Amino acid sequence: SKLIFRGPKREPEEDYSAVLGGSAVFGKLLKRPFPAQLEFNSGAQVINLGCVNAGIDSFYGDPSIIGLCSEAQVTVLQILCAQNMSNRYYTVHPRRNDRFLAPSDKMRGLYPEVDFTRFSFTGHMLQTLQALSQERFQTVAQELRHSWVARMRSLIGSIGGPVVLLWFEDHPPSDEVGPDMIRPGKTFVLKDMIREVAAACAGYCEVVFEQESLPETTSKAVITEGALEAMTQLPGPNAHAQAAKLLEPLIAPYLQLEAAASM
Repeated sequence: SKLIFRGPKREPEEDYSAVLGGSAVFGKLLKRPFPAQLEFNSGAQVINLGCVNAGIDSFYGDPSIIGLCSEAQVTVLQILCAQNMSNRYYTVHPRRNDRFLAPSDKMRGLYPEVDFTRFSFTGHMLQTLQALSQERFQTVAQELRHSWVARMRSLIGSIGGPVVLLWFEDHPPSDEVGPDMIRPGKTFVLKDMIREVAAACAGYCEVVFEQESLPETTSKAVITEGALEAMTQLPGPNAHAQAAKLLEPLIAPYLQLEAAASM
């Protein structure tokens, strides 16, 4: 895999579980993110496959990661946003899915007045399009929602084994798209979309946390203002402890079944 995960590097044991997700799962600046807590509490290896700035496409296009999850006893899959994935209107970077690469002819036809070379990130582009025309923007938003459901179903089907969906954000999933939906977090992912995908999963865990301050050991002198704001929006130590507590009973049956089968 060309993706970079949290170290130290180690080999999978005979029985292991996996956690697939983005920056929140990676646990930047944290000594023990929730995958490590799950491993400590269960006594079984839990591989942290959280990747900074990753989206669905980061994993969907990586057969080595899919294979690793397919062999796991159970995979926890973080719900990632819908804006950072390639679709019929634009393409994103294959690993840094928050990076906008190019619009399609369909997008250029919908927004002929827009110079897309000015955009580097999907969020900036979508905010601009929404401000230009709310009506036209709804066409793009609908495409993102449909693509997200289809891509998530395909990813879960490719994994094959038990999958537990994880919502890990500072707000609960919304019932409908509001004007503030283009923001860090689960953009365009609505409750009914989650229910549709969760039907094919072994479980669903919803963790809604309060934002915490950065650890005192963090050197703010070497962090840019933009990076500092992004870090404070990520889950802190208390949020990761909450996630581990809520996930434990959902993954425990699969660990127990594997243990019983080997006896």
